[in-house]
Amino acid sequence: MTINTMHKIILLTLSLFPAILLGQATKKVTDKDKHEVYYVLKSNKTIRQGNYKKSGWKGKPLIDGYYKNGSKDSIWTFFDDGQVEQKYDYTKRELVYEKTDTSKTNHKCKILKGADTIEIKLDHPPVYIGGGNVLGQFLADNVEYPESAKDANKQGTVQISFVIDKKGYSSNFKVAKSVCPALDQESLRVAKVLPNEWIPGVLNGEKVDVIYTLPVRFVLR
Repeated sequence: MTINTMHKIILLTLSLFPAILLGQATKKVTDKDKHEVYYVLKSNKTIRQGNYKKSGWKGKPLIDGYYKNGSKDSIWTFFDDGQVEQKYDYTKRELVYEKTDTSKTNHKCKILKGADTIEIKLDHPPVYIGGGNVLGQFLADNVEYPESAKDANKQGTVQISFVIDKKGYSSNFKVAKSVCPALDQESLRVAKVLPNEWIPGVLNGEKVDVIYTLPVRFVLR
């Protein structure tokens, strides 16, 4: 066998590998607690492969996406009350569609510029990939009401501030508005485990560091 023939065989094998992976048998997983339906490889059930769906309030669609070899791939669609709120292309890493929010037309954001904090209207404020409804659902799924706060009849909205930097990463978490120590700590905990899936804020065509405030609401039932 010649060297050229061997090279051709190796290249053909490598080119067929993704197709072989995509063609592997999958198993459907239904998580009733998280309202999710997705698929995993039968050969490795930790790897998601194929369509993904998540429903929200009253069973309405919340997320419709696709996994490729365990990673989010292609265009994902996010819903708010059954209507499309946002579309994000995970392959190109760009926002494809966003529903217009007229309430934020003149909204000003706090940005970090050196040692200073400036409040100004941005070209585009930071956006959570998935939109506000997905962000709210994450809080609903992960916030645990502390028993000590329940016993003390404590409720209200804690506000957590943090910086969303030019790369879309969050850091420097603080309690901007307190309700009580137990609720404050739970709000901080959840804010810190929120996936870093932010699209950075933009000012004059350039990405900027923005101070974002996340409200975490606690209501006694």
